[in-house]
Amino acid sequence: ELDFARGVLRDESEKALARKRLAMECESRNVHALAEAITDGEGAGLQDDELAAARVVLQDELESIARRSLSAALQSRQLQALQHALKAAKDASLAEEDEEVQAVNT
Repeated sequence: ELDFARGVLRDESEKALARKRLAMECESRNVHALAEAITDGEGAGLQDDELAAARVVLQDELESIARRSLSAALQSRQLQALQHALKAAKDASLAEEDEEVQAVNT
């Protein structure tokens, strides 16, 4: 029983640390750190409902970065920048109907 209790304590401590890191990285809005924190949270056994808010923040940030990239690429009119921006938009799951995506595709 004691070993079981220690295991539960260790698991719950990992989950608590993962929750704390998720909250901190959601606040920072750093996409790389947030993605890592989500992965760590999954590894620690956090449930989907505990990860949902962080996933939303990550998706919002990816979309924001993609939109800024599209806007900058449109202003620069450089082929490589436009291609990179379209890839970022696709990776961020921006819809083809999105105004910035349409502007680059035309």
